[in-house]
Amino acid sequence: MSRGALAGESGGMLTAADAAATLTLPVMPPFHLEGTVRLLQRQPSNRVDAWDRGRYLRVLPTVQGLRLLTVENLGTIDAPNLRGLVFGGSVTTPTLDELRRILTRILGLAVDPAPFSQAARDRSPLRIAVHALRRVRPPRFPTLFETLANVIPFQQVSLAAGVAVIGRIVEQGLITPAPEAVHGRIVGPMRPARGGVMVRMKRIYEPAAATDGYRVLVERLWPRGVSKAAAHLDAWEKGIAPSDSLRRWYNHDPQKWEEFQARYEHELQAPEARELLERLTEQARQGPLTLLYASHAGEISNAAVLERLLTHRLTGPRPVE
Repeated sequence: MSRGALAGESGGMLTAADAAATLTLPVMPPFHLEGTVRLLQRQPSNRVDAWDRGRYLRVLPTVQGLRLLTVENLGTIDAPNLRGLVFGGSVTTPTLDELRRILTRILGLAVDPAPFSQAARDRSPLRIAVHALRRVRPPRFPTLFETLANVIPFQQVSLAAGVAVIGRIVEQGLITPAPEAVHGRIVGPMRPARGGVMVRMKRIYEPAAATDGYRVLVERLWPRGVSKAAAHLDAWEKGIAPSDSLRRWYNHDPQKWEEFQARYEHELQAPEARELLERLTEQARQGPLTLLYASHAGEISNAAVLERLLTHRLTGPRPVE
């Protein structure tokens, strides 16, 4: 699959060549597009802000009607090159400028992180947080109504319930529709990736759902306070979890995150781990795969590393037999 393609039903493809317009989106490096979008989403089930195969998807209203926008980083985190594509119909230059302004606001592209980083240098707790989030920007909602619609439910109920409330608001048409709805008008329903695969992360303490598909625990130790019956596991793959020594050394310290990833990926080169990775890859090709973890900091957990590696295996070119 090409970098600019979105899969549609019956093989339909929405490519960069089909876009009505292209947007350049300047941003100061470093910039982690997925990390910023995940902050905006709160949960992958978010109906408004979608992340699909390395791209941010969002529907925005214009004076010319609804338009589907995608944003991807054609560069790297340290040298970002953001490209926005507009689908669903032609747009005038003023409309294009307005879409650029809104995307810049949503993704926090104009925010300079330097002042906050400097202010946090002498404050130890803030220094740790700033280090962990140094590549993301503070995302924002495009309108006051959407801000209130998101803030109030999430303050009053649980995270999952808040996402469900937003979903109902989307269904009532009070917020722009989900990206897959507009995508469907162009080439048919979106699929998560080639062959309908999807790899997601979920904290094991969250309720199981039918949409989880194949549920696999990727921890070496059994999570406290969870019964095996309540976990609804299809598999517990201890052999793909970090070693005890690596787990104790890391202890989910944000300052060790990059080094942890390197050490963990080295451990995953062991024959048993490679076999398990291949098994999970094949499982994901059959349907949704949910990686279950116990940590409060899922974004810097071994599950996050596995999600990245498995997604790359699934969406990248397959090795020649």
